[in-house]
Amino acid sequence: KISKEGKGFFILDPNKYDINTLMTLIDLKKINKIESEFRKSENNELEGTDFIRIIKKELSVNSSDPFDEINMVYGLYKLVCEIDLSGDKIIQWSEFTVSFFNNFLLAIYD
Repeated sequence: KISKEGKGFFILDPNKYDINTLMTLIDLKKINKIESEFRKSENNELEGTDFIRIIKKELSVNSSDPFDEINMVYGLYKLVCEIDLSGDKIIQWSEFTVSFFNNFLLAIYD
């Protein structure tokens, strides 16, 4: 539970934006935009927080749900943790693409 300015509570929904859901929201057009962001950086890599910001910008958030953005950021944080194989909080383009296509194939054959 997280308090918002001391007014009530809401329950974080850890499954709302799970890794499979996030991966299905990323289409080829978004992949191209994400890749261009990686290419702007040194060594085709992004800090985890920059990665979250870029992906969040590419995905639409339900504006009628005030906590949707919080749930999406939490889901993206979990995605960073899964993708970041080295544990250095740096996401490399190769780490992202391998994870993306693995999850894509799992979704197709599941």
